[in-house]
Amino acid sequence: MPISAESMLSTIRLRNVPGSLSEPDRAASSRAQIPTEQPSVSGKGALTGRQVAVGNGEQRAEGQSVLGKIQSGMLRIGQAILLVFTLPLSLIAGVGLGLAALGKAAGEKLTGVTAEQRNQAREAKAEKRYVQANQTLVDALRTPQGKSMANNHAVMDRLHAHSELTGKQLTRQELHDMVVTGENIAKGLQDPATASGKPPLKLTIDGAQLSVPSNTFTARALAWYMMASAASQDVLRNALGDTSTSDMTTSGSYIMKDPGHRIYDFLNDAPTSAARMSTHYEERVDHGNEHYVLGFVPTFGTKVAQRGIEDFQSRMPGQGGTMLFDKLKPDSNGTPELFVKFESAGCPPYFNSESHHGLGDKFMRFFASLDRNIHHVANFNHSQKAGAGEAPSTITRQEHMYNGTLAPAFEAVKSLFDTAINSGIASRDEASGVAKSMKKFGVSAGLEVARHIANEAKAQKNDMLYAKALSVESLILDEMSRLGRASDHHGIARRGAEVHITLNPAHVIN
Repeated sequence: MPISAESMLSTIRLRNVPGSLSEPDRAASSRAQIPTEQPSVSGKGALTGRQVAVGNGEQRAEGQSVLGKIQSGMLRIGQAILLVFTLPLSLIAGVGLGLAALGKAAGEKLTGVTAEQRNQAREAKAEKRYVQANQTLVDALRTPQGKSMANNHAVMDRLHAHSELTGKQLTRQELHDMVVTGENIAKGLQDPATASGKPPLKLTIDGAQLSVPSNTFTARALAWYMMASAASQDVLRNALGDTSTSDMTTSGSYIMKDPGHRIYDFLNDAPTSAARMSTHYEERVDHGNEHYVLGFVPTFGTKVAQRGIEDFQSRMPGQGGTMLFDKLKPDSNGTPELFVKFESAGCPPYFNSESHHGLGDKFMRFFASLDRNIHHVANFNHSQKAGAGEAPSTITRQEHMYNGTLAPAFEAVKSLFDTAINSGIASRDEASGVAKSMKKFGVSAGLEVARHIANEAKAQKNDMLYAKALSVESLILDEMSRLGRASDHHGIARRGAEVHITLNPAHVIN
């Protein structure tokens, strides 16, 4: 049965009563949500090269071996050789893209209709054919089974507001249908008996045996159920009197439990699921797949091949255009996890279609994919610029510590470390490694630094530094508590400000 908001509210109120834990108890409680720490090392230089291992519990090797230096040199040589061979192709592609962009701009000026709008209209017609051809399956999936999230008015009001905020303007009925469809799929994916083996997913709804394929239609529905799960947490958060943030991020990522990688396997079975270059949670991904540029140019292990499903109608939640996802290593209890991020544009293959696409649809998909790839590169370049801002309505929940929501905590740890250097407890040679560790591993690395300095300051009776270290530790713990106000019970290790949700209907707050 779904968890009632009343029972969860009572539990969280007890957990978050100020002063209900002593300082030692509070630290112990917070560590329960963080991977096991490394053995303590005392004295100046103790943090040199140290990094907190997240997800798999393994400590990063300290220092770089001679072999590592040789590999680094070989990598640079290989990249130089690739540059020589791919530069002519890049120049040709650049000229072609430039001409295509000029033609696109001219066409839009003449017709007053953007290429994106034409693509969306074409995709909507193709999907309508899919729905008509599979009406029995679609109607069954849109039928609520028992207590449904789609009947929670507070949740659905938030979803409708999210749709308008992100420019999708979906009707309440469309949202209802997608949430119910996603809920039924999610329920089936939680059951090893129905979700075992290769998709399609086998479901029984109202006595009817259904075979549910993975495609853009079902992936979009699952995406909106994810957002509904986040919305239910916002309902709880607001009931607790916290309006400082929202779990319905428009610029950030989600992590959820994924027993047996069943959600990942279902999504990855979509005909439009494709590899794309990304670095999100690369220290936690549960595979060693390397990305190949254009499908054949290696990146020598510097870029991870993650997965993406493009929604050419841009009707997914968040930024709407694509779902980036990847499977993550099991947690301390052995349960795998899944990371998901909704972006405005991904990197879809140029020749990629679904069964309901006609010849003309497939031909035009090439140009739509080209537009999406260009858009993705432009977005990435913009995000790398100093001072690149976001709209005031943006709800940022990035997994990083060094920018966004947790940037003040990151700067506080750096300031603490500078003070520790001046006090003779830390070495300036360690500073760069500490910053890199926090950038890669997030809050767990920041906490380790603060606690290490607190222990050393206490041992040396440096009361001022000890007090500052406790203050920084408290700042990080308070931020972690705030961000996880309605989701800490999922038991997911926090890296940064990312949102933790559940796709198990039995565990959703309803």
